[in-house]
Amino acid sequence: MTQHIPCADLVSFSNSGTEIVQLALRLARGATGRAKYLKFEGHYHGWDDSVLVSVHPSREQIDSANGRPVPIGIGQRAHTDVLLAQWNNQAEVERAFEEHASEISALICEPLLCNSGCIPAEPGFLAFLRDITHAHGSLLIFDEIITGFRLDLRGAQGYYGVTPDLATYAKAVGAGLPLSALAGRGEIMELIARGDVVHSGSMNGNPLSLTAAKVALDYLARPEPPVYPELWRKGEQLRLGIESRLRSQGYAVVTMGGGPVFQVAFMDKRPRNYRDTLDDDKALYSDFALALLDEGVLVLPDGRWYISTAHSDDDIEATLTAVERATI
Repeated sequence: MTQHIPCADLVSFSNSGTEIVQLALRLARGATGRAKYLKFEGHYHGWDDSVLVSVHPSREQIDSANGRPVPIGIGQRAHTDVLLAQWNNQAEVERAFEEHASEISALICEPLLCNSGCIPAEPGFLAFLRDITHAHGSLLIFDEIITGFRLDLRGAQGYYGVTPDLATYAKAVGAGLPLSALAGRGEIMELIARGDVVHSGSMNGNPLSLTAAKVALDYLARPEPPVYPELWRKGEQLRLGIESRLRSQGYAVVTMGGGPVFQVAFMDKRPRNYRDTLDDDKALYSDFALALLDEGVLVLPDGRWYISTAHSDDDIEATLTAVERATI
C-alpha cells in the first residue's frame, strides 16, 4: 500500500469500513486538537452514530432540518460535532470554514460519491478541498472504501491527482475477507504508532486478512497483462451499452461514474449533488432490476453497478442482452 498510494507513508489496519473511519476522525481530532468535522450530504462513512447523518434524507427531512444533520434511524446521540455542506458546492464549504475554521478537525468525503449516484467532483473541486483544508489547518480525509483499488491501483487520489492527508480503505483491499486500512502522512500516523491516539482491536491486522490483501494487491499491481485498462474497458462497454439500449426503448436514463463503478438512473439530467438524485425514478429502476432478475441477472437495488476482474466479455454481452430483453 505504501508503494502505490500517494498519501500512504504509514498504514494502520482494522476490520471494517466503519471502524477505520472512526480511527481517521479520532486521529484528526488528536492531530488538530479540534472537535468538529465537515461532511457532505449524501456521503456515507459507516454506521456509527457520529457519521450516520444526512446520508439519504428525504426532501421533507432536508427542508425541516434547516441545514442541521439528519440522523438515520432511531437511537442515535446528538450530532453537535458535525457540519454539513452539499457536494460540489464551493460556497457552502467556504461558509463552513468562515464560521467554524478554528473548530474543524477534518473534512471527509467520498472523492467519487459512490453511495449516492456515483457523482464525480466537478473540475477543480477536489483541489479546492485540498487547498481550503490546508489553509485552515484541518485535515483532508478521502473515504476510499469503495474507490480504493477500484478506480485505480493508486485509488481515487491517484486517479484524480489530489493527495489527502488521510485515506480509508476496505472492501477491495481484503479481497472478500474482513479488512480495512487507514493510510496517511507519516507525521500524523505517528500519533497512532506512539500510542498517543489509541487504536486497539483483537483482530486488527490479523494474518489471514493481510495475506489475502497481499495476494490481491500483487494481482492488481501485475505489469502484464495490466488489470486496470481492461477493467475500465469492460466497465465502459457495460455502462454505455445499458444507457444506449434503454434510451433506444424510449426511457430517460443517465449513467454516472465510469468503468469499475457506475450508476444507472432513470432521470433527465446528470445530478451534481445528492439532492439532484431525488428526481430519479426509483420505482422504475426497481421494476428494471426485477426484470433483469427474470433474465438471470442480479443487480444491486440502488442503481449502482460494479465490474470486477472476474467478469469476462461474455458476461458483459450476456448482461446487455438481458437489458434488451428485460420488459419494464
